[in-house]
Amino acid sequence: MCVFIPTGKVSNQFNSECILYSHLKVSLSDKDQVILDTRKEATVWGNPSTCNYVTYTPVVASLNSMIWCWFLYQNALKNDSGTSQSVLALLFSCIFHLLFTVVLLVSSCFLSAGKTAFCDDLGLQIPRYKLYLYYTY
Repeated sequence: MCVFIPTGKVSNQFNSECILYSHLKVSLSDKDQVILDTRKEATVWGNPSTCNYVTYTPVVASLNSMIWCWFLYQNALKNDSGTSQSVLALLFSCIFHLLFTVVLLVSSCFLSAGKTAFCDDLGLQIPRYKLYLYYTY
């Protein structure tokens, strides 16, 4: 939840556009206020599939953990002596979770790199002293 709720809220602030790897047009008003131009023709938005991947991968991870907890709980209640079935389930679980760990790692990398690119692009367009004044007042 710590990823998909903030990412969804940020997306809503930008008219459901993806901010990952996006390049917004920034200008300064006469009163030294930062103006973000979010029009489609002035801004290069990120790929929506990247935002969807980053947003919903943690949701799938949460659902996966709930399903496996329920499965393990049901197996503990049965407590049967069929070890071959348990070993097969354990092997499948290990392989699946190893692959899912890689998927989550890729999602985290996309999120970090995309937000870094977005923030760096904004930082390059806003003069440093204006950025300092904007954040301190």
